[in-house]
Amino acid sequence: MKFTFKEIVFTIIIGVIIFGIALWQAQKEYNLRQLELQQAKQQLEKTADKIVDALEKKVDAQEKKAWDAETTKMREEWKTVIMNVSAYCPCKICCERWANVPVSSGKRKTASGHTIHVGDKFVAAPRNYPFGTEMVIEGYAGGKIVKVEDVGGAIKGNKLDLYFDSHRAALIWGRRDVPVRVKARG
Repeated sequence: MKFTFKEIVFTIIIGVIIFGIALWQAQKEYNLRQLELQQAKQQLEKTADKIVDALEKKVDAQEKKAWDAETTKMREEWKTVIMNVSAYCPCKICCERWANVPVSSGKRKTASGHTIHVGDKFVAAPRNYPFGTEMVIEGYAGGKIVKVEDVGGAIKGNKLDLYFDSHRAALIWGRRDVPVRVKARG
């Protein structure tokens, strides 16, 4: 069977048209699937955002509860008191008869039995603050906790005496009314 040139061209044109229609339908199907995927992705992102928000709220609530508990515990454990705070050093002017043993000997002790070393930071307090009571004194020891390790005859009521290594440092501190955080003994 012989085909004429017109028949061959007509068959090719029909084939190209059919192929184009098939390609157009495939592209249309592909675009539809892409749109569905994009919508599904957006829905997943919204759902994920809701889950993350819910988890964040739950974590925030748990953190707030833990923070509140810690804050309450700290409020119960630490009290802030304005105290009249002076300073002393191991010299004869400050310590009178107790200054007979030099700190450098390693044998100088406080009333609590604490051996004094150069660089120590501690507090002499009235007897209503037992030895070992922890305090944070504004402007002293870099805001770190210091302990009551000593007493003094003139330290009564709302007074403290801070230990310094040198008389000059003690004089620079002088006497001040400062906030003192005191940890309750448990």
